Amino acid sequence: MEKICLLDLEGTLVENEFLVELASLNGSAQRVSEITEFAMSGRICLEDAIKERIGLIKGVSRVEAERLLLKTKIRDGAVEFLKRLDETGWRIVVVTNGFMFFAKPICDELGIREVYGNELVFENGKIVSAMISVAKGAVAEKFSGKGNVLVAIGDGANDAAMFRRASVSFAFGNRTGVAEHADFLVADFFSLAGMLDSRFVVASSDSVPCGLNGKVLRFESRADLERRLPVASALVVRSQKIDASLIGMAPDLKVIIRQGVGTDNIDVQAASARGIEVLNTPLSAPSVAELTIGFMVNASRRIHCMDHEMKRGTWRERGEVMGSELFGKKVGIVGLGRIGSIVARICHAMGMRVAYYDPFVEETSYEKKFSLNELLSCSDIITFHVPLSPETMHLLNVENAWLVKRGAIVINTSRGKVIGKDALGVLLGSGVASAVCLDVHYEEPADYSSFHGFENLILTPHIGGNTFEAQERMASRVKEILAQRGFG
Repeated sequence: MEKICLLDLEGTLVENEFLVELASLNGSAQRVSEITEFAMSGRICLEDAIKERIGLIKGVSRVEAERLLLKTKIRDGAVEFLKRLDETGWRIVVVTNGFMFFAKPICDELGIREVYGNELVFENGKIVSAMISVAKGAVAEKFSGKGNVLVAIGDGANDAAMFRRASVSFAFGNRTGVAEHADFLVADFFSLAGMLDSRFVVASSDSVPCGLNGKVLRFESRADLERRLPVASALVVRSQKIDASLIGMAPDLKVIIRQGVGTDNIDVQAASARGIEVLNTPLSAPSVAELTIGFMVNASRRIHCMDHEMKRGTWRERGEVMGSELFGKKVGIVGLGRIGSIVARICHAMGMRVAYYDPFVEETSYEKKFSLNELLSCSDIITFHVPLSPETMHLLNVENAWLVKRGAIVINTSRGKVIGKDALGVLLGSGVASAVCLDVHYEEPADYSSFHGFENLILTPHIGGNTFEAQERMASRVKEILAQRGFG
């Protein structure tokens, strides 16, 4: 693993904008600036902007260009920053959309050996064209991956391709579009040096912001996460799978926090072997329990079917639309933990008879503790609330699905693989269950196209904990956990 710092030249390492200064010698500086802003705001593509800007500097003499080079202004703090990087083992690379005519002598003076830039073409001592061969994104791609820490530093939206491939990116100033692409805006190299020493929290884009003074790096995809992990000291995820290979990309990782219930999406064994804490925030129980009750009401009264028919213009007479009461029905709760207990209390308050299966819970005030098979065969509603483990994998399967009481409602808001793939075919295809309600699925994202037309299959895309209140509680807990460990 290497620590690599990619530095833009103009507007970043030096205060000069050599292309604008060259154009000013032809009286075209304002037009160059306009084109640059158009490119940064996305009104024209970068390639077209480069071509037009080059056209505006044709005819400038080599002598005039050399005079501009003599007026180079290194940004304050840059020399000290580069020295610190060199002393701490960083590989320093300058990459510019500008020209090696300026970049090479400046970098030689600063002791930077790796430089990527384009070439000015002179004929008879004057600029006639330029050879454009450098794309910042391609250069960044060359160094990204392989567990490398890749820091990108620039000043504008034309650095976006470089920023997108970096572990963390910084931008000077507030030029058009830059805040949309860089992770952090910095005022100078002195503040930038302090930021490099930060302990970064890497968090999924669907997790609630942690409020840690801006030291949070977001990711949306696995590729995003892979580039972020080399600088991660803490990782916050929701349902994203964190396997051993990902954990191995984060040498400084101290804690993984699941913003949700359970940790079955995390390779806890691989994390523990590295001494990495794995924690969760099981504070969504009321939300999941309420969704479970919603499934019961919907399935017993076919609300979703009636809604769909009325929106198609169909009005059914009352005698055609019959449902079932929940009052007096027996609900069989598989797993009487946080969520299962709330479901039990609500069902009891609604006049339902509560039975349960849970090998870890002794007798309660509810009707009876059953074996799993007994519960399946005597319950009008069966609802699963267990963590995923070797013991609960395929808890409902193709064999015991036949034991389910005919006409029962089966609900799963726990983990998708608690119900085996083939069990769904028995429940619905063979008419054992009157309805199956699933918020969690065997594979996610899930494909139920083969069950098209099954109105008694009621589906939601794993939204049990997706309420404002639950997410706020979990986010607060995440922040508290991080604060206790020195983040923030």
